[in-house]
Amino acid sequence: MPNKYVRKSVNIRGNWSEENLINAVNNVSNGNMSVRRASLTFNIPRKTLERRVKTGNTVKGSMGPGCNFGKENEDRLSRYILNMQSRGFPLTRDDLRTIAFQFAEQMNIKHRFNKEVGKAGYDWLCLFLSRNPQISVRKSEGVSLARTTAMNRKEVDEYFGLLEQIMTDYSLFEKPANIFNIDETGLQLNNRPGEVLAKKGSKAVSTITSTEKGETITLVACCNAEGSFVPPAIIMKGKNKKKEWEDALPPGSVLYMSEKSAYINATLFLQWIRDHFMPRKPLGYVLLILDGHASHVNSVEMLEFAESHQIILLCLPSHTTHYLQPLDRSFFKSLKAHFYESCRLWLKTHAGRRITRYQFGELLTLTWGKAATTQNGSSGFKAAGIFPFNRHAIPDYAFAVEESIAKNTETEITRDKEKPEEKAMEVADEEVQPLPCSSKEDTITPSKLLYDMSPSVPEKVVVARKRSKQLASVLTSPEHLQVRREKENKLKEIENRKRNLKGKENRRPIKSKKKKGEPQDVSSSSEEDINMILESEDSGDEDLTENLCIGCGEDYNHTKKAVDWIKCVNCLRWLHETCTTYGDFCQKWGKLDLITLKGKKKKHIDFVSEKQKGLASTFILKCRMCNITKEIHWEKEEGKELNVYSAAVWAAISTGSDFSQLEQQHAILNVPSLSQRRYNTHFEEVS
Repeated sequence: MPNKYVRKSVNIRGNWSEENLINAVNNVSNGNMSVRRASLTFNIPRKTLERRVKTGNTVKGSMGPGCNFGKENEDRLSRYILNMQSRGFPLTRDDLRTIAFQFAEQMNIKHRFNKEVGKAGYDWLCLFLSRNPQISVRKSEGVSLARTTAMNRKEVDEYFGLLEQIMTDYSLFEKPANIFNIDETGLQLNNRPGEVLAKKGSKAVSTITSTEKGETITLVACCNAEGSFVPPAIIMKGKNKKKEWEDALPPGSVLYMSEKSAYINATLFLQWIRDHFMPRKPLGYVLLILDGHASHVNSVEMLEFAESHQIILLCLPSHTTHYLQPLDRSFFKSLKAHFYESCRLWLKTHAGRRITRYQFGELLTLTWGKAATTQNGSSGFKAAGIFPFNRHAIPDYAFAVEESIAKNTETEITRDKEKPEEKAMEVADEEVQPLPCSSKEDTITPSKLLYDMSPSVPEKVVVARKRSKQLASVLTSPEHLQVRREKENKLKEIENRKRNLKGKENRRPIKSKKKKGEPQDVSSSSEEDINMILESEDSGDEDLTENLCIGCGEDYNHTKKAVDWIKCVNCLRWLHETCTTYGDFCQKWGKLDLITLKGKKKKHIDFVSEKQKGLASTFILKCRMCNITKEIHWEKEEGKELNVYSAAVWAAISTGSDFSQLEQQHAILNVPSLSQRRYNTHFEEVS
């Protein structure tokens, strides 16, 4: 932090006001007073008044020399910082120091910054922040690009329009007890280290935790607009439930077991509505607001149950829950903060023990009483604009990034071009003109330099595969129910067709034996295969939905394979990368590509295996036409050219490595290494 000088004696210099300076300059300029007379009358030093009359500057600045960039360019820099914040790319302290150095260098401003580091000094940063109090250092929160672009005014207005219509049709404006919000969150059985007190200058400050990560347990929370919470529902991974895991849970809580994972699914959500929510449901129609998770929107049985029991399910738009969902606005952050604090205190009083499922109920009870308050519940609905209904409750800064992306990024540059008479910058009250260029349009202005150094702002979200976006909708409406029934029927038809195809594949046709050396009739078998594939293509595959893998039939939204999806270049359908052996073709069209089709003969080469000998490989290929096996070597071990072994040894010598380090590198790359004997042989050759 730079030293800030405080005058100890009585302040004599600069003991005059800006108003007196203006009056003195006006009187001298108009000839009413001399400089000496005005200096004595308005108590302004004579030399100061002479200089101000000559320059026409009537602004009282601070004592001492001015800042490096001048006030006007510092204002540009502060506007640039605020603009980058609105775009979602706020600058760090190091970013600002780097930009200040580059700005001074390119504008030929005299400075004392460190050229070796290429940054402005830390003292300059502190003084800049003190001169610009509208800018402060804040801790930012990470928000995905999808969330920033999804928060647009059009979709939010449509959501509030739909919400207003539902509340009007079912008279819910005066019934806060009939408006609910449900959501899930994950709690880990572990404590999270935070800020602690330690010795100044300590290199490492450690905090003991229960485990590295901790088991994740899902908590289902539900609250109405009055602030009354439904007892929580807990989901743990496993098949069998122990009574001990339910000990000390909040009164009325329920524990569900999920065999595959601790996440909620359609079956558990239906069970929650039927057995946990319905006994606590008030009379009449209730509005249940939820997000577009698959477990909430895909089950026809659950949607029909909700419709028959006067439960209106309103789905929020995609990627907007951080502003539109009440539980996200006021409850979950408080819940997690209290839970992990309870975990920390429990570990402190139970040294040497781990937090397990047996302690979860006790910790949750301590947390639930502190977080599930009436104030937290009702304030979430108020902040989301649900109750009391307020379509303008979402602040303007929630849409700032999306609007900034859509806005022309050249606004600040055109502002400089529209005002060429504006000063480029001021350094110690001296005017500095923009840098000259070849043309008038290419004049380098300070704002243009700043935006040239700024990161590129994307105009839209680029994804590998376009997925349908969930808009605000009523899930229990007849239209949505009809769509879900049709999709469920299609999925059942696909499953039945897959079972039938698997049954046909298991029955292998009996092939007639051929004598050795007798040529096989490839054309007939090829035609049969072509007809079989084309018939299967026309047998109703057009009913396959876009979200299903053409190979295994798995739904993209429920995929469990950790592999990429590719698109067949012929049928233009999606499939897992591991569901085909034909590269960019699916299995059906890949087989057609290998068989004789439309008079063009393709090679019938299959990859059999690979033999690895050290770093060299031998590939074994087999022709399905003539049944001949061929070996293709990676490269010859002997020859005039540098082979792979010599190249590896030469690379190790060049980097100062030896055999053990080379062997470790090969182990990291998961490739067979060469032996010590071979290494020594090639080491002598290369040396």
